[in-house]
Amino acid sequence: MIEAIDFGELQRQRKDAAEQTMRAVTPAEVTETLEKVFLNNSSHPWTKRTVEFAEEHKADTILAAELPEGYHVIFYPEANKGLWYKTGARLEGIGMLQPSALEKLCTIAREKGLA
Repeated sequence: MIEAIDFGELQRQRKDAAEQTMRAVTPAEVTETLEKVFLNNSSHPWTKRTVEFAEEHKADTILAAELPEGYHVIFYPEANKGLWYKTGARLEGIGMLQPSALEKLCTIAREKGLA
C-alpha cells in the first residue's frame, strides 16, 4: 500500500528548511557547485546554458538553500530565476524553479535581509 503524502506538511518542511539554510553565495561557489553537479554529466542538455547563465549574472545577488530529501536550490532574486537540483552519486534531477517557488524564496530572502 502506498502511503499518503501530506503536501501541506511537505511544503512546511521545505519552507522551514529554506528559512534555516538560506545564505548568500559567491560566484566562485556557484561555479564549484555546478562543476560538481555536472561532473559526470557534462553532456547534460542544461550544462552549457546553466554555466552561461551563472557567468552572465555573477554580479547579481546569489542565494542558495538546502531542502529536505537532498534537494538544493540556487537562485538569483534580481533576475527572478533559479534552479533546483538533487545529487547523490550522480545528478538525480534538475529543473527550473517555478514562479510560485521563486516568490516564496524571495519572501524568505527579504525577511532574512538577503535581498
